[in-house]
Amino acid sequence: MSTVGKVLVVAQIGFSVLLMAFAAGVSSVQTNWKQKEQTARKELDKTKQELQKAQTEIQKVRTAQAASEKMLKDAADKARGEADANRTKNKQLQAQLTQKGTELENTRAEAEIAGQEARARRDEAVSLRDINAQLHQSRDELITRNREQADKIVNVEQAAKTMVEKQNQLLTQFATLQKFIRFKGFDPDPKVLAGLVEPPPVVETVVLTTKKGGRNGHDLVEIDMGSDVGLAKGNKLFVYRGAKYLGTIRLEMVDYRTAVGVVIDSTKHGEIQRGDDVTTKL
Repeated sequence: MSTVGKVLVVAQIGFSVLLMAFAAGVSSVQTNWKQKEQTARKELDKTKQELQKAQTEIQKVRTAQAASEKMLKDAADKARGEADANRTKNKQLQAQLTQKGTELENTRAEAEIAGQEARARRDEAVSLRDINAQLHQSRDELITRNREQADKIVNVEQAAKTMVEKQNQLLTQFATLQKFIRFKGFDPDPKVLAGLVEPPPVVETVVLTTKKGGRNGHDLVEIDMGSDVGLAKGNKLFVYRGAKYLGTIRLEMVDYRTAVGVVIDSTKHGEIQRGDDVTTKL
C-alpha cells in the first residue's frame, strides 16, 4: 500500500472519528435544545398568559383612563364654561360696581350740593328773618314818621292857608301902594323905589358918553359901572372935574356893566363931558 493510500486510510479513519464525535455532539446538543425548547415554550406560554393578562389590565387601564380623561375633559369643559361665565359675570359686576361708584359719587355730589343749598337757605332764612325784623322796625318807624309828617302836613296846610290869606292881604296892600306911588308920580318898580329910598353903594367911575336933549329934553350921561357894583335905577350920582362940581344925574337905565342917567342938576362950572369923574358920595 502506498503512502497516499495510507494517508487516505488514516484520513478516513480520522474523519469517521470526527463524524462520530460530531454525531454524538449533535445528538447531545439536540437533546439539550429540545429541553430548552420545551422550557422556552413553557416560559413563552407563561409569558403569553402574563402578556394577555397584562394586555387585559392595560385595556382596563386604558378604558378607565379614557373614561377618566373624558370625565376630566367634561369637568374641564364645565370648569372652563363656568370660568367664562364667572368672567362675564365678573365683568358685569365690575361694570355695575363702576356704575354704582359713579352713582355714589353723583349722590355724594348731589348731597353736598343739597347740603350747601340747605345751608344757604338756612343762612338766607336767618338773613330774611333779620331783614324782616328790620323791615318791621322800619315799618314801625315809618308809621311813626308818617303820623308825624301827617301832623306836620296839617300844620303846614294850616300855616299855608294863613300865609295865603296874609299874601292876599299883602297883594291888596301892594296894589294900593302902587296906585299911591303912581299917583305921586313915581315909578312903582321895586328896583326904582330901592334906588330912590336906599342909598347907593360908594363907587368911583367916569363918564363914557353924553347926549344933549336925549330924554324929554334932559341931557343923558353914560357911566362905566352898572348893577355889577350894586347900582340901581333911581340912584343919584355926582359929576365933577377936579375940584369943580358939574352936576347931578339920576340913573334911568342900568345894565350889568354900564348905566345911563339923566342930568337933574347942573352948574355954571362947565358942561359934563367924556372922562369926567362920577361918584355916589362927595
